[in-house]
Amino acid sequence: MATGIASPPQVTPNGGAVTVRGSALTRQLLLTALRDCSSDNPFQKLGVGDENIFDINDQQTVARLKAVIQVIFARFEAQQLARLAMGEKSLEFAHDEEGALSVRISYVDLETDKPETVSLTHNANGWR
Repeated sequence: MATGIASPPQVTPNGGAVTVRGSALTRQLLLTALRDCSSDNPFQKLGVGDENIFDINDQQTVARLKAVIQVIFARFEAQQLARLAMGEKSLEFAHDEEGALSVRISYVDLETDKPETVSLTHNANGWR
């Protein structure tokens, strides 16, 4: 099973790094990939960015976000971590009463071959 260092990094009582695996690792990698990754480096265009989150809630915005998430999962699939579930219900978007964007992502963990679901919400503090 794939294992990664917990984010934010933590230390075990024995002085080692705390690790995550399975669906916890996939969620952590997904949150990392969706961060806005703002920096002064003009060649580093990573993540979704806030301009999509606070855009008009229309089909174009949702289509852009779907495309970003599909690219992320294509990379996950190439690394044998996870793939998006089949069907229209693999990505479901909604806005709550305060305007925060939520997405429910259904995917298959390729190591366990089990369906998983992660729900993420974006607000002023980023994805959670």
